[in-house]
Amino acid sequence: MKRKHVLLSLILLIAAFFRFYGLDWGLPFSLHIDEKNVLAVAERLAANISRNGSLNPQFSAYGALLFYLLLPLKLLLSPQNLLLGSRVIAACMGLFTVYLVFKLGEKFQNTGVGLLAALFTAISVVLFRESHFYTAETPLLFFILRSEEHTSELQSHSFISYAVFCLKKKK
Repeated sequence: MKRKHVLLSLILLIAAFFRFYGLDWGLPFSLHIDEKNVLAVAERLAANISRNGSLNPQFSAYGALLFYLLLPLKLLLSPQNLLLGSRVIAACMGLFTVYLVFKLGEKFQNTGVGLLAALFTAISVVLFRESHFYTAETPLLFFILRSEEHTSELQSHSFISYAVFCLKKKK
């Protein structure tokens, strides 16, 4: 196995530890004000869908995607486990963010820069603290970095299938 893969795996393990350790903190209560709001709006959205089929969350402070991501979880989990399940989604997005930082650092500079950037992202207290709550920050950062990765790929591939469907030509 390449040294790069070993180091990246170690960094991702560190990131996973910091993001998943203590996810049940404060349960069964949500001690973060934004997390309470997100879960309340998701509950209201699910009720609106079952009542009249409306996909409008009637709340626009965080954008609707945050609530739509919770809908499948709402169907699968009991209300008692929804808070922990939503925190798992946030922790996974935080972990994927570390990987995206590596990919972008490697693409724009070199492997060493990507690994160092991923390490700093993995141990950043603010980033792993926010990964413990289902709030807008962690998914937003994930989607911003994912769109940056997609945009950088789009610049290096000048064909329409990649722009529309994210499909690469086979080499």
